[in-house]
Amino acid sequence: GVELAAQAKVASGLDALATVTVTDATFRDYVVGGVRLDGRRVAGIPRTVARLGVRGAVGRLAVDADHAFASQQFADDANTLAAAGWGTGITGLRLRWLGGGRHQFSPFATVQNLFNRRVIGSVTVNGTFGRVFEPAAARLLSGGASFQF
Repeated sequence: GVELAAQAKVASGLDALATVTVTDATFRDYVVGGVRLDGRRVAGIPRTVARLGVRGAVGRLAVDADHAFASQQFADDANTLAAAGWGTGITGLRLRWLGGGRHQFSPFATVQNLFNRRVIGSVTVNGTFGRVFEPAAARLLSGGASFQF
């Protein structure tokens, strides 16, 4: 496999980021119940995963947005159960207030799966009775804060 990452300054206080991972994971010498599975893809590993994002700050407000894609993956060693890729992908957004002064209070808010897309969140490889797919969470809002003395 191969993994690439890039980061570029787009403007003052704004960076663009990108990562892509391509994995060609296949069985070389694998027999189950007398059936040869040589050349089949290793289950649970998408061939391609990519993430594009921007990160920046305006004054004390920091913004981080990303969009992630994953290709199809198989849920069983025989490659008969395919988990669909993420299609148009899923988007995340994070906002954080950058506290200042001697004691820094920095609240943040995040939205995962901003557009509420239905995607497979995880695959249980070779699960019993074909129970192998788990949905990802729908749109998820969360928040919190950090405080430094």
